[in-house]
Amino acid sequence: MKKAALVPIGWGVFGLGLGRLQATVAEHLVQRGWEVSVFAQRPLDLERIAQRFGVGLEGVGVRVHPAAGRRRGKLGRLAGDRIRRLAFTARTRELDLLWMQSPYIPPISLARRSILHTDFPFDARPRALFWRRRLRAYHRIVAISEFTRQWIGRYWDVDATVLYPPIHEFSPAEKKPWILAVGRFCRGARDKRQLELVRAFKAMCDEGLRDWVLHLAGIVEDRSYLAAVQAAGAGYPVEYHLDADFAELARLYAHSSIFWHAAGMGIDPELEPHRLEHFGIVTAEAMTAACVPVVIGLGGQPEIVTGEGDGFLWHSLDELAGRTRTLIEDPLLRQRCGRRAREGAIARFGRQAFVTRLEAVLAEVPATTSNTAPGTYKSPPATRGPGSYRGG
Repeated sequence: MKKAALVPIGWGVFGLGLGRLQATVAEHLVQRGWEVSVFAQRPLDLERIAQRFGVGLEGVGVRVHPAAGRRRGKLGRLAGDRIRRLAFTARTRELDLLWMQSPYIPPISLARRSILHTDFPFDARPRALFWRRRLRAYHRIVAISEFTRQWIGRYWDVDATVLYPPIHEFSPAEKKPWILAVGRFCRGARDKRQLELVRAFKAMCDEGLRDWVLHLAGIVEDRSYLAAVQAAGAGYPVEYHLDADFAELARLYAHSSIFWHAAGMGIDPELEPHRLEHFGIVTAEAMTAACVPVVIGLGGQPEIVTGEGDGFLWHSLDELAGRTRTLIEDPLLRQRCGRRAREGAIARFGRQAFVTRLEAVLAEVPATTSNTAPGTYKSPPATRGPGSYRGG
């Protein structure tokens, strides 16, 4: 039986330790007869992960990395990192396939097939030879969007294959005069700009909008930011769904008519591309419920909303309000856009579309007994990026 291992990036937005993309990869490999393990930092609740993402993980194992001793100062930290990398590399020798998720240049893999899955390349300048050697140990680099693929090319100077993450397909229900925005409440690099959305909605109400409600759903990471958003929306029809579970999100998607998203607003896409949405799963999932997207035209969002009758992109709050008014005033347009949004999102990002792309990725990665991957590296780019290296 062929052996595969998946290495997740961390604990993710739901704190589960394994995201939907890798969970779906694991399920697919098990169905194809592979022996699949997850290399994790600590034990995982695979049953909870399976329930959250609607996948079957029976037969998937979890292997916990042993601790590499205490870190004592900078020297101790670097020594510990090196020990962990060497232990990881040794462990990969037994594998027929390694699927590594990392925004940083990972340790060398000795698996017969090695795939690096990246949401965004935070190691922006792999100048040293050993960094490039580590990157070259992966036979294929997978990007979650064309947006990410382009930045992998600019930062790492290598080609990547786009594999859009699978989305959950929500069912639409009777539509209500609801505008929905989904995203964690936080400040800083991951700010979803709920405060700006509330202010835009207030302005629309002050200009005569009636009977519409703005719904904000998301995990609360910064209570002070949430308080600022709630204070801004006081006295207006704004409702909050904090730490909403899956059933509540499904209800909101099903009944909402319009979907707003503003992550990346005010960001220079050349200086801080990592602060943009690298793909935009919540937008695509809203579309499956026939919720018409009116989202910022940055990052991976233009790959989801094509502008061919499936929603609107905007670059200013005035555009956001104008596009939204157009939809509010024309119910037939909302229906047509919602129908097209649902059909397009399922066709391009649904489970079957993902499996088809995944099979293509696996097929184009040849098995090898060498840890040197095909492909040629050009000279490292001079572009400065958002991240820093984690060890050598």
